[in-house]
Amino acid sequence: MTTGAARCLRQKGSSVDRADAVVIGGGILGASAALHLVEAGVKDVLLVERDGLAQGTSSAGAGFIGMWGAGYIAAWAGEELEMEEYGLSFYAQLADEGYDFGFKRNGNLWAVTTEDTWRNHLVPLAASSRVTDKRILGPEEIEQMTGIVSAAGVLRGLLHPSGGYVSAPLATLALADRFRRSGGRIALRRPVDRILVQDGRVIGVMTDQGRIASGIVVVACGAWSNNLVRELGIWLPMVPLVASRIITENLNLPASMPTIMFPEFAFIWLREENGALLWGVDYNCHPHAAFVDGALPERFDQLPLDGVLYSQQVGTQAAVAIPVLLRYRSLTVAHGTPCFTPDQRGIIGGAADITGLYVIGGCNEGGVSHAPGWGRLIAELVVSGVPSNPVADAFSPQRFSSDFQRGQDVLEALHGGWGSRAPESDSGAEMASVETRGV
Repeated sequence: MTTGAARCLRQKGSSVDRADAVVIGGGILGASAALHLVEAGVKDVLLVERDGLAQGTSSAGAGFIGMWGAGYIAAWAGEELEMEEYGLSFYAQLADEGYDFGFKRNGNLWAVTTEDTWRNHLVPLAASSRVTDKRILGPEEIEQMTGIVSAAGVLRGLLHPSGGYVSAPLATLALADRFRRSGGRIALRRPVDRILVQDGRVIGVMTDQGRIASGIVVVACGAWSNNLVRELGIWLPMVPLVASRIITENLNLPASMPTIMFPEFAFIWLREENGALLWGVDYNCHPHAAFVDGALPERFDQLPLDGVLYSQQVGTQAAVAIPVLLRYRSLTVAHGTPCFTPDQRGIIGGAADITGLYVIGGCNEGGVSHAPGWGRLIAELVVSGVPSNPVADAFSPQRFSSDFQRGQDVLEALHGGWGSRAPESDSGAEMASVETRGV
């Protein structure tokens, strides 16, 4: 190495920025954490992202928002419902402030084709007392409300009128803009190489552009989180599982259409986006579990399309109830890797042995619904150490046993029934899943 090159490296490494709190990750979880920190009174919050905003899993989110903890997701309970209620009101307020991020409250509709499916999947949801305005719909009402579901192909449906959807990437950008307007700072294309710890306390992070000194670091990197915390002796028990969304050409779908979910047809989910159909299914073929214990790519836009081809096959079968799935002639695809935990609940809180280090992750395909509430929870833990409601224990990183040391351990726990979904390992085999989200 030349003397000049060594001098440049020393100068680069000695460059020091400072912030009261650093949030690593520019997806919807990181943007929410950063926003809630600055609104909770943390004066100088810096959001650091190695790429652009909403370039990872948040770019591929379906964007469904609703009361999933009211009986639809078996692993979710009152703590998730609290997050979901806050999320619905938060997005409504954000829209009232003039942000355009595709926010619509057209309702969440679940539909079935058989009595067995109704009994096995929707009876708990219909029986929940947490959603008081829910309605049971007949075939004709479903066809009229959706404009795309055939009355001849459906038996019954359940509507949550207050639910809806957002554009996940646009919602991330809206949160980031509100964060910036509230005094926060954003550093894009500044990868974090490692988290700096001294005497059991966080002292900052090292980036490719130099050190950032800070006593508070929030890791919100989604599938990449473990890459950062592993060298600190921490492994978060969550696994990235590939999911894909398909968007068709403009089919002139009604803008008033609710989100639609069928527990049948591989748990197909659908919604309207600017006249087009945005949809997907729960697949377990390659590349679903390709990164469970393997290296992650820099981006997800070059992944194999096996899951998309399977989705199209399912779509053809589902056309008996949703004829529009035979109409499209063009499609675009986005992939993401929502992270699943053994009990299918989020990981939000402080690291056990490192003061000032916090994590927010394990979305279990509920990141868009839960992001506002989780961001608020992280801010409360950072500022006061105590959340406004006693929900923190349900999401604590310390709740897991030492049994979980690798991704395959998490998959085995999912298979064993900790939560309600059991994805396959990456063997190319397909199996019937128990739950899916689209949220």
